[in-house]
Amino acid sequence: MSSTVKEITLLEVKKHNTPEDLWMVIHNKVYDLTKFRSEHPGGDDVLDEWAGKEASKAFDDVGHSSDAVFVNRKHAKQVTLFLFKNPLYPWTDLSGYAFYVETRAEHENDYKALCDISEKMSCSKVFLSEYGKGFGIIGTVPNGLLGIGFYSFMILMSFWNTLISSKVQLFLSSISNLMSVYLAYLLYFVLEDLCVVCVSTYLVNFLILLKLVFMARLKSKVE
Repeated sequence: MSSTVKEITLLEVKKHNTPEDLWMVIHNKVYDLTKFRSEHPGGDDVLDEWAGKEASKAFDDVGHSSDAVFVNRKHAKQVTLFLFKNPLYPWTDLSGYAFYVETRAEHENDYKALCDISEKMSCSKVFLSEYGKGFGIIGTVPNGLLGIGFYSFMILMSFWNTLISSKVQLFLSSISNLMSVYLAYLLYFVLEDLCVVCVSTYLVNFLILLKLVFMARLKSKVE
């Protein structure tokens, strides 16, 4: 099978969710199945249902033993293969995982994430609550997706070693820590849950703030 290999994210995969442009993730690999759609033995409806999504579980449930099911088909040579990987810095990993868990939990009733340790330590419960989107304040955007945007912006700002960029980072980091306090209150007193991913995110926010404060003081001493 001829294939083009590159890294790609789940956010990019989600954009390709139509019969005319159909991608899906299977076992950490992204397949462009647009050409293969009409040749699928189980019908095109099955592929349409999982277009732009992580379909490993559905793939395994059918009984497929490996991705090689695509190889012997008529249009196999037209299937483009990508590696599924997050190219952003580790700061975005927690938010990316939160978004991934929420997305799967919304579409799979029997899905259990690794962070769903017990009834009182369930990240899915938190992500699917009314506070899982827009921080429970405004909007319908998942908190995980907002987190990815926030950390990505912070990363971009770090490339500009200027006084303004440092102040912007420090300001945004302070806001994120205030949000952490707000969300921690909701987590413990309202939802009565101990979401491991959430608590880890609060810790990351605090560590980022400490680092920015340290760097600001270091710059002031140098100047």
